[in-house]
Parts: sequence; structure tokens; C-alpha cells
Amino acid sequence: KKVVKEGEMQKKDENTRQQRLARDGIFLLRKEKEEEEEIVLCDGALRFVADLSRQFEDRRRQLLLQRQKIQLEIQQGKMPCFLKETKQIREDKTWKIDKIPHQS
Repeated sequence: KKVVKEGEMQKKDENTRQQRLARDGIFLLRKEKEEEEEIVLCDGALRFVADLSRQFEDRRRQLLLQRQKIQLEIQQGKMPCFLKETKQIREDKTWKIDKIPHQS
């Protein structure tokens, strides 16, 4: 009978989990695992996040590129455009915001 240390059993369980997830095209990228690291997301939650990523990744990247372009334009002095739908709010003299909080 072979005696298996607890750490070796956890490593085996984690390898099995990674193999299961890999079959679904999910690969966990992280730094070296700590001894006491716990699993935060179950396999089902990881599959859900992976599905969201597959569905929205292209659009997410497009939006990030658009955001970088707009930021560059602002840094070059171009003022951002405001939506026509919000014009009455911007021109409403009774509309106010609180003071900016002081940072410690």
C-alpha cells in the first residue's frame, strides 16, 4: 500500500481538474501555486466565464482600442463629444453635484 502525502493528493486533484478544464478549452494561467491556495471558482463558474470570454472577447478588444483612441485624442487637446440626449441635463442650471472629496 502506497502512502500519499496530503500535498501530493492535492496536486493530483488539481492536475485532474486542469485536465478536465483543458478538454473544454479552458486553461488556467497563474503564478506558482501556493501550498495553502484554495480554489475560488468551481469548474462550472470557470466554464461560464470562459463562455462569456468566447462570446464577447472580440467586442471587448474593439471597445478597448476605441477607448485608447479617444484617450489619445483627449491628450492631444480634442474635447470629447457629448450625447445630444443629455444636452438638457448639461444646460439645466439647477443640476448640481457634491464637492469633490479630499484625499488623505
